[in-house]
Amino acid sequence: MSFLSPIAALLAASLTVPLLVLLYFLKLRRQTLDISSTLLWKKAIEDLQVNAPFQKLRRNLLLLLQLLVLAAMLTAFARPTMHGLVEQGRRVVIVIDHSASMNATDLSPTRLDRAKQQAIQLIEGVSAHGDDPAHAAEGVMVISFAHGGRVVQPFTSDRTLLRASILAIPPTDQSSHLAEALELIAPYAAGADSGDAGGRLLVYILTDGRIVEDPPLALTGAEVRFIRIGAQPAAGAPDNLAIVSFAARRDYDHPRWVQATARLANDSPELIDVNLTLKLDNRAIRVRRVRVPPFNTRDNQPGEKSINYRVSLQGTGLLELAHDHTDALAADDHAALVITPPRRLRVLLVTPGNVFLDRALRGVAGVETVFAMTPARYDLQTPNQLWRGPVGSMSDRGFDLIVFDRHSPSVVPPMSCLYFHAAPPIEGLRLVSPRENGSSVQTFWSWRRDHPLLRHVALDNVVFAGPARLVLPEAADILATGPAGPLIANIPHDRRNHLVTGVDLFQSNWPLELTFPVFIDNAVQWLALGEDTDTAVAYQPGDVAVVPVDPTLTRLRYTGPVTLDASVHAGQATLAMFERVGLYQADQPVHEPWNRLAVNMVNPDESDLRAVQRLPLRVDPGQSTRAVAGIQREVWPYFIWAALGLLLVEWLIYTRRMHL
Repeated sequence: MSFLSPIAALLAASLTVPLLVLLYFLKLRRQTLDISSTLLWKKAIEDLQVNAPFQKLRRNLLLLLQLLVLAAMLTAFARPTMHGLVEQGRRVVIVIDHSASMNATDLSPTRLDRAKQQAIQLIEGVSAHGDDPAHAAEGVMVISFAHGGRVVQPFTSDRTLLRASILAIPPTDQSSHLAEALELIAPYAAGADSGDAGGRLLVYILTDGRIVEDPPLALTGAEVRFIRIGAQPAAGAPDNLAIVSFAARRDYDHPRWVQATARLANDSPELIDVNLTLKLDNRAIRVRRVRVPPFNTRDNQPGEKSINYRVSLQGTGLLELAHDHTDALAADDHAALVITPPRRLRVLLVTPGNVFLDRALRGVAGVETVFAMTPARYDLQTPNQLWRGPVGSMSDRGFDLIVFDRHSPSVVPPMSCLYFHAAPPIEGLRLVSPRENGSSVQTFWSWRRDHPLLRHVALDNVVFAGPARLVLPEAADILATGPAGPLIANIPHDRRNHLVTGVDLFQSNWPLELTFPVFIDNAVQWLALGEDTDTAVAYQPGDVAVVPVDPTLTRLRYTGPVTLDASVHAGQATLAMFERVGLYQADQPVHEPWNRLAVNMVNPDESDLRAVQRLPLRVDPGQSTRAVAGIQREVWPYFIWAALGLLLVEWLIYTRRMHL
């Protein structure tokens, strides 16, 4: 048995118990009267002797009963709890959640510390019969889980080793994924179910239930008991105001301006007024008073507030956002973004000559240089020269995009490319020439208007003569078709995109249509920058960062909330998975923006601190009630009933004495 409020009960006992005992030392104040004889007043004389001040306390049944009543009420006030013991001869797995929400301080000192305390009490329960292996469980395994699952301690009956492994579980700011932990348990559960382990496996899962997985999880062959860590759902969520979204992007028409957006979520039942501070390179540039509405109980959604900023920034900078509200979780009170400088694209155009394509490329916002090269000269370049740029033509930064016009390369370029009446040598990809399909003047029949490449692109009035039909591999994404088959398609290859069209621009009116420069703009932005055109670098706990570095470096270390050592190979440093939020600084010269890395929580699921009533876990038939059984159960009502029973006995004895 343990107590949730022992200090409060001790303070109450120090006040009430001495007062009760003192009542039996006090003398009753009586009125003095003259009488003729004391023969009939012997009993009264005895009472006078009993009520002499500060006399020796006599044995008194009523005092004993009153002390027992007071003791029962004080014990109930201390909120006693009972902890279930593990059945003999069972193998036990203790699964502890150490994700971000387990750092909440609604339980002192944190939910994770409370989970560790209960796990250690479970260990004591396993060994409640002593160290005799015949009377204890066959073994206990400890598993922790956050972004992934990990076996902290394999099966053992060594209590000291088990306690040390539980206490060594570190806090993280990652999201909570239970599936990997269940995968670690599944082989042992299957063995126990088949009779290899002397009974079914008993699994205790200690978590607040903020699990990421939507589909119901399953564990066959084990008895599962969910130990809820956190306040009862009926008690409401702890006070928490979280930054659940923070992003930024540059205005491509005015690259010096950065548009930043943020979203706050309030999971508490009260309206929150908070000061929101925006910093640029550790200097406060905006301070705004914001009112965030309370949790919406009708829709079961947190109150939200969106904020927009416009910041002038020419180069790289660190943009930070924080609020000053003190709540139960600190990891989501701050977010940061490393803003990259305006991206100026460099495009290589391989063509025998195409003024329409050249002018369309030069008109794309963000394109710094268009370098035209003949097909013959391109074929003389080595892949390394192409990556670094032709000698004497450009800096050794290389190209962001290659556009091929009526020329198919002999090898697949190591970057995303755009092809007109050409195709790279990818297996399964082939152009069928006009003479093979015998087609004449044609039009586009259909196209994907919802795709970013064809946004605001109308192909109704485009006509072309004898286009080449595309024969595509299975991975191809068809974007437009004509009478003979696919005409525009994207083929992913080696983590790059190759946008291929069979239309010959010199056999088409497309370059004269207004939609042509729109298509070129979409293609350049999508291929060179990707679908996500954000200009901010940030990570979340659980991400793995790959940083480009000088190939001569052999090691790289980032210091921050924790120290991260990176392995360097072929000019790339791969960092370990992020566990804590914050800013990490490289200890070696690294090009911007990779010299500092921002890690933000921005996770609405983890910021929601409401402990769930049930886990999304499917168990064997007949085990559903055990799946939500808690190991810690408050038993104070029993002490209240005991106090009432003793009080009734004391009253009966007192009334009996009064009638004698």
